[in-house]
Amino acid sequence: MRRDVTPNFVAAELIVWLNEHKIIRPSYTTLQALVSEVLSAERRRLGALLAQVLDEPAKTSLSQLSVRNDTLSQLAALKQDAKDFGWRQMAREREKRTLLAPLHWIAKGLLPKLGISQQNLLYYASLANFYTVHDLRNLKPEQTLLYLLCYARVRYRQLSDNSVDAMAFHMHQLDHEKPRGCEGVFRRRAGQTSSGNAPGWSLAVPVRGRQCRGSDAIRRGTPARLQDHGQRRAAKTRRSA
Repeated sequence: MRRDVTPNFVAAELIVWLNEHKIIRPSYTTLQALVSEVLSAERRRLGALLAQVLDEPAKTSLSQLSVRNDTLSQLAALKQDAKDFGWRQMAREREKRTLLAPLHWIAKGLLPKLGISQQNLLYYASLANFYTVHDLRNLKPEQTLLYLLCYARVRYRQLSDNSVDAMAFHMHQLDHEKPRGCEGVFRRRAGQTSSGNAPGWSLAVPVRGRQCRGSDAIRRGTPARLQDHGQRRAAKTRRSA
């Protein structure tokens, strides 16, 4: 029972037990009544435990999920899934996660005391997702609290996983766009042309301990022109002598 409380599983396990002990299988109506009684006993057990371990502030916080605010209850808003990993959708996911955070920590501390398996945790959470707010109000209070407690635990983890998936998605997008972005920046800065030179770039030539542009070096004279000028001066000096 504590492993899986779904009616089909309980009925299947009961039939296996009857076959092992060589007991004639009862009629369908009797089998159905046995399963119903077992499930009711489990609900009573969990209801009694919840009454012991769940304090009034926790009950109030859980009950607030089913309170209708304007046209939409908090629970109905929490059930809505994000359509994509866009900024607005993820902002809403973070708001839902913040809303469920106190209930998540309450559930994390209380659920182990109830002896609920992971399978049953998911099952009770699915019932809270399946029932409407109106249906949950009409159930027994302990049942509603149990379903909402499990739902808060499961939904909080789903919202956390969605946030992690969104982060991974955007990091992948950045890694994919980074090479193209860097190439565009380099081209804009270099002003790359088909000749391979960068217009607007100038070669810096060291002159007397400082940097000057290529045009300055040309005005001052290239080494070949300077050498030719020196030879002409030397020849003029010899003629004078």
